[in-house]
Amino acid sequence: MTALDSAAALVTTARTSLPSHAPTASAAARDAPEVMNAEQLAAFLGVNRKTVYEYAARRLIPHRRLGRRLMFARAHVLAWLDDAKRTTARA
Repeated sequence: MTALDSAAALVTTARTSLPSHAPTASAAARDAPEVMNAEQLAAFLGVNRKTVYEYAARRLIPHRRLGRRLMFARAHVLAWLDDAKRTTARA
């Protein structure tokens, strides 16, 4: 499984795990902070926090380390998801 396949799987998981009353992706993207920690990103994507850490450890998701913390820029995560969506659509 390539990094983009993994990203596409995460996008699919995030979409299917959201409850029907969940806000739309654009509303969630607007409300999310500019920089998120792993717990905030997991809530934003609708996945388990361990999944976020695993993807970061495998360098599949864009992140930066601040001391011992992992930080995720909302703009970079959205670009990563968009790239995965476009790549999946081509396949």
